[in-house]
Amino acid sequence: MFNVRSLGYASDLLLLSFEGNVIDHGDVIQTITEDNQDYYWGNFLVFPHPPKEGDHKRWLTRFKELFSDYPGVRHVALGWDGIDGEVGCVEPFTQDDFILERLAVMTVNADTLKRPKSWHEQVIVKTLDSTEEWEAATQLQLTRNEDIPDEEFEPFKREQMKWYRRLSEKGYGHWYGAWLDGQIVGDLGIFFGDTFGRFQAVETHPDFRRRGIASTLVYQASQHAFSLHPEHTLVIVADDDSPAMRMYEGVGYQVTERQIATFKRP
Repeated sequence: MFNVRSLGYASDLLLLSFEGNVIDHGDVIQTITEDNQDYYWGNFLVFPHPPKEGDHKRWLTRFKELFSDYPGVRHVALGWDGIDGEVGCVEPFTQDDFILERLAVMTVNADTLKRPKSWHEQVIVKTLDSTEEWEAATQLQLTRNEDIPDEEFEPFKREQMKWYRRLSEKGYGHWYGAWLDGQIVGDLGIFFGDTFGRFQAVETHPDFRRRGIASTLVYQASQHAFSLHPEHTLVIVADDDSPAMRMYEGVGYQVTERQIATFKRP
């Protein structure tokens, strides 16, 4: 386990260590995803404390030093360890066009998971087991794009889904699809460490939102995860005070930490 207090960052680092490089330099932890250098949160730094006065320049210099051999890393992505959402001296970053992310780290155990009130009776939830199903899930994930040009987003997302498939096939976890009348309408992944499972990329097709599909999918995927690892804690990270966060609360997930990160686009 990496020497961080944050369960959110600990689970991030664990997943990235399965195939990528996670390097503890002493002053900072670096993650490298060489096959997908456009992946912001696959190529980032985690510092041991919130930024202090003068850290804006120091941290950017350190990022450039550590990623100098990776020309595809054109962004800057930074996190800092902590559990209470302390932002520190962040103004120099936001004044430099960095985007601040305030995240809720949510957890549930087998005995606190609950069937949500928002439920879809017809949805069938199952793990993916064919190339065709993985392509359907990838196409669904491509609908998630909000403000990145398609010519950049699609290669990134396809590489990410290939990575998730490799992790699944190596036994690190599972990818789940929610199917309705033969169409995939939701998907997500769960991958496991020794004591926790971490959700990835929870998504619902835009045409099928607000029908209870996401909550049904999260609940049934959680049930399956607990059938395999009954003593584990399941972890989801969501935007703080978001509709997704409230949906997860309806399945029994509760906020146990708050996590801060910031990034700057190329």
